[in-house]
Amino acid sequence: MEKKKPTYIFLMVLLILFLDLSLEHVINYKKHLFQIKSQFSSLLYNYNDFNEELPIIHNDDYDLKVDFIEKRKAIADIEYLLSILKYGYAGYEFFGGDNVFNTAKENMIWSIREVLGDNISRQNLLDIIISELNFIQDSHFAVDDYTLCTYTKYFSTDKIIFLRDNRGLYTSIGNRKYYLNKINGEMP
Repeated sequence: MEKKKPTYIFLMVLLILFLDLSLEHVINYKKHLFQIKSQFSSLLYNYNDFNEELPIIHNDDYDLKVDFIEKRKAIADIEYLLSILKYGYAGYEFFGGDNVFNTAKENMIWSIREVLGDNISRQNLLDIIISELNFIQDSHFAVDDYTLCTYTKYFSTDKIIFLRDNRGLYTSIGNRKYYLNKINGEMP
């Protein structure tokens, strides 16, 4: 038993160290998880009540082939659209909330009123909506058949590594820095 005593002591010390490190890891993980959750919750829309929520409207006279819309109906459609976005679009707060969307709404209504006559063409209305909501960069969001997201392509390689310093992006070849000036004629 005396010969095994140092082994037991050694194993107990290892176990205590492991548990201590493991406990520290768990505490750090929980702290990090709490920070992520609190940052995420700051992006959620705060609902006080559902008084402004829109009722379901059934319109059997709706015609998908409308070429022109009365301006007053187009303005009502804009107000309805923005209400749907406010209460039904998950990206509402992420893309700016009331400040950004209300500005877009005011611009759309102003643009509709500036059109000559009592009617606005369907295509003109779509163009107004798309131009004012183009800040929404969400590939799942579309108006009519128009996706507002500007797509980009990501390319990478692990053969050439670029770093950044005060002069720009560079790669090192043979202890010498080579700076990246342009990609396809544009700034990187």
